[in-house]
Amino acid sequence: RIDLAVLIEISPEVSLERSYLEPNIPRDIIRDMFFLEALTDAYQALKNRLPEGSLIINGELPIGENVEIIANKILTLFDCEVLINTG
Repeated sequence: RIDLAVLIEISPEVSLERSYLEPNIPRDIIRDMFFLEALTDAYQALKNRLPEGSLIINGELPIGENVEIIANKILTLFDCEVLINTG
């Protein structure tokens, strides 16, 4: 049984832009816009098949915000009363 699935959505354009920030990323794959668009399409198809209650978050938000969203979802699943605030 799957308790939680998390899908982080990010546009191909932002993914491409971020690829230039990390010098160790393989340039031949990650900087191919056709690949990134195909990957986005595949994730969209996957999104339609995720179990109920899955968490879909905006990967274009700052990492701290997404950590908070994911942590709060996990805590909610297990009926924890302490919520994380990284801000």
